[in-house]
Amino acid sequence: MNFLDGVTMSRVTSGLPSFRYMYNDSISESATNAIYPKDGNIVTSYYIMGMLNSVVGVYILDLVNPTLNIVPDDIRGIPLPSIKEEEVADIVLDNIQLAERDWDSFETSWDFKKHPLI
Repeated sequence: MNFLDGVTMSRVTSGLPSFRYMYNDSISESATNAIYPKDGNIVTSYYIMGMLNSVVGVYILDLVNPTLNIVPDDIRGIPLPSIKEEEVADIVLDNIQLAERDWDSFETSWDFKKHPLI
């Protein structure tokens, strides 16, 4: 599935897993896993990303699969409570926007316009 909003992560990592938001202008490839919510709701994507990036999500993922390779079945095995989804999604969206503003202040960003100190 391509060109859908979702959550992506590297399939192989020796450090902590990192779940990132994937915009609908992206294409997944074999070195990544992509998570697309069944309902297609962007709030659900933010919620999933926030929960999986949390300390508890990382801890459970390490229990489910303590290896370097993370496969989709490992992600499916993580229980996600359905509480405060809107609140978690709002916090995740704020963090995404902060990270994008920070990244866009570097000349290597495609959306770089000017240095923030100018």
